[in-house]
Amino acid sequence: MVLISAIRRALRRFSRNGRGSTAVEFALIAPMFFALIFAILETALMFFAGQILEIGTQDTARLIFTNQAQGGAVAEPVPRHSMHARQCADELLQPFMSM
Repeated sequence: MVLISAIRRALRRFSRNGRGSTAVEFALIAPMFFALIFAILETALMFFAGQILEIGTQDTARLIFTNQAQGGAVAEPVPRHSMHARQCADELLQPFMSM
């Protein structure tokens, strides 16, 4: 009987003490939060890379279809917007390429 009352007192004392509850709550939520943020960024990067590949393919197909790319040399420069997009993609993907 003494043991049960000691346990009850300890539990009451523990339930009244709120110190450290924020740290515990953060420790429970933080991994899920950071995983969600990482997943969002990774998905955005994949969509961006896919878009860059699609634009490059369209530009190349257009040059081949209109006979502007002959003998390995392009008669007309690649449109400016796609060149800028390729440079952005190279800069963004550079850290991942060196892994």
